[in-house]
Amino acid sequence: MDCGKEEFVGILQENKKNMTVKQEGKKFQQYFCAIIASIGALLIGSVLAWTSPCLLYLKYPNYSAPIQITNEEESSWIAAYTPIGAILGALPAGMIADTFGRKLTLIIFTVPWTGTWILTTLVPSVTFLYIARFISGVIVGMFCAVLPMYVAEIAEVSIRGTLGTLFQVFLTMGILFDYALGTFHSYLILCNSISAVSVIFLALLPFIPESPTYLMKKNRKSDAEQCLQRLRGPHYDIQVELSDLRKRLESGTQDSFSCELLLKRENFLAIVISVGLMMLQQLSGVNGVIFFAEKIFNDAGSTNSAICTLIVGIVQTIATIVSSVLVDRAGRRILLLISSTGMAISLIGLGYYFWLKSHGNAGDLGWLPLISLVAFIIVFSLGLGPIPWMMSNEVMGPEIKSFGCSATVAMNWICVSLVTFYFQPLQDVLGAATTFWIFSAICVAGVIFVLLVLPETKGKSIQEIQNELAGIKNINNVNGKV
Repeated sequence: MDCGKEEFVGILQENKKNMTVKQEGKKFQQYFCAIIASIGALLIGSVLAWTSPCLLYLKYPNYSAPIQITNEEESSWIAAYTPIGAILGALPAGMIADTFGRKLTLIIFTVPWTGTWILTTLVPSVTFLYIARFISGVIVGMFCAVLPMYVAEIAEVSIRGTLGTLFQVFLTMGILFDYALGTFHSYLILCNSISAVSVIFLALLPFIPESPTYLMKKNRKSDAEQCLQRLRGPHYDIQVELSDLRKRLESGTQDSFSCELLLKRENFLAIVISVGLMMLQQLSGVNGVIFFAEKIFNDAGSTNSAICTLIVGIVQTIATIVSSVLVDRAGRRILLLISSTGMAISLIGLGYYFWLKSHGNAGDLGWLPLISLVAFIIVFSLGLGPIPWMMSNEVMGPEIKSFGCSATVAMNWICVSLVTFYFQPLQDVLGAATTFWIFSAICVAGVIFVLLVLPETKGKSIQEIQNELAGIKNINNVNGKV
């Protein structure tokens, strides 16, 4: 009996010690490094949105493009090579990042990426344009896995959500960058401007540290300590965080990944959550809705669809920035629930308008598709846009992160390809109304998925999240009361 009492008192004392060592580090270096890394996401957005203005430039000789494309098949392949490359680039991304490091991987592959933009500017034939778009796609797929991984590994728990959403914030800024320059300037100015951003990104990368997680994986303890001290500030006691990181790495089998690891409860649930969120993000039809935006604006009576598309880009960027502010305050689950529900309602509105139009009863409802589209973009940007990229890195343990991030990003791009290629055929066969209602049903399924499967990760350490997924009650929740 006495032994049990002493053991219980010891547990309480250990928990009191754990609660007293909690501290907050300086945030400047973390924001600085995350913002520099996220410039890569701006370049990703530029790759994705490039076709919107530039296919128009390439079709007509009066836009001063270096070549002119002569048929729709060439346009389709220019657009298709990027997602194909992204799928192939995502698959080895985790292994490459574990071999060379997150920082060095970004530096190595930004060099050819800059070259693709120079090639796009001076392209002598459509074949070279295919090559440039494919190589860009490979690097996009790789960076979609490595950039969120790096930011998650340098971020403190209290701002991990905010820093994690910077990926989507900068991605939408890249899309807006293309829309703005594409609307008011020429092909050459747009491509040269993106090349300049790529050069700036390459010049800034040496100023950020390597990920402490990677350094500890490679048994470079001294380098990991220096890196973590730089990120947290000179007066921050890094030993508790280093100890936690070491325990997490030692509990896994980093160099002997096997299928058995995926059968562990916490790892299996982490993969299900990550892949599920990526599928919901793309199968919600977001790319189809955005691609359909010009027709929606025309149906709403707009006389300048290019300006309206630019407005959509501005709205998307602002809403994503709002999400970055809310995600560490409101939490991940509530934003995802609001996002999925709002998207479902918006898509029902779009479908209803086109159903009425197909029956000749649309009348004066030209405002409905416009309002539905803007609402869809806002709620998507609040939740399903930024959070899947961030949350996949939060829920994965270090032993499966390399494989898991590569697999989930590859799944994301597979779904991008499916929606891109089959959106128009679905409309041709089923009609626009039914197509939008199918996407709405997927969003409703997303609400159920979030309610039943997703844990709330706000304010929790990686170890606490892993314990929750494994079904282990965290002893640190003891508050000293019997």
